[in-house]
Amino acid sequence: SMISIIGIDGFRSDVLRFDVSPFMYNLSLNSNVYFTSEHQVEKDTYSGPNWSSILTGVHYDKHNVIDNTFAGHRFNYYPPFQFYIEDLNSQINTVAVSNWTPINTYICKDFDYAPEIPLNDSMVFQEAKEVLINSNPLYPDLLFLHFDELDAAGHSHGFSYDVNEYTDILTQLDIYIEKLFEIIELKRLQGEDWMFVIISDHGGYGTGHGDADNEYINKTVFFAQHPNILFKNN
Repeated sequence: SMISIIGIDGFRSDVLRFDVSPFMYNLSLNSNVYFTSEHQVEKDTYSGPNWSSILTGVHYDKHNVIDNTFAGHRFNYYPPFQFYIEDLNSQINTVAVSNWTPINTYICKDFDYAPEIPLNDSMVFQEAKEVLINSNPLYPDLLFLHFDELDAAGHSHGFSYDVNEYTDILTQLDIYIEKLFEIIELKRLQGEDWMFVIISDHGGYGTGHGDADNEYINKTVFFAQHPNILFKNN
């Protein structure tokens, strides 16, 4: 089995609408998709703690990432889930391609391929196609992608359906994700068994996401899709 995890930074749930992101909106309605718009994030609603929790599977009281500096992290005690997978089978190829470089610098540094050079979202998309289509530099069994420009647009202009700069980025991401899904579907037709996941670390309100009591911040989206699994939604 293989898995593709697509991380979208700063995805406010109520902006998932057909006119903005038609592919993801329709995906959320499929019977072979688990979807929630109320994925609960950490009480510390910053990217560092939340991507650390997503990738390690433990809360921030254990991995000890409380801000975006990653100071005092305990990844030696609570490593990302890739560590356990490769501990069981060292032949499994793990790939992490991130726009926000601290993810690869601190959390995913031991993935088989995890470039730490600055990448924009378009470059993340191109890197994903390279590994999936051309096995360059290797073919992934586990693929983690991180897109950051939606969060950047939220900080610069506002996390809102009414903000064109924010929705325009989400529309572009929707195009990337649809194309990646089409690649995964082709791999499935060739006999590969892929799980397809989309997840975010937090939402946003105004131009920030520091208020942990705000439901537009502390809840976000989560998708899990597999053609042979009928998920029970919340």
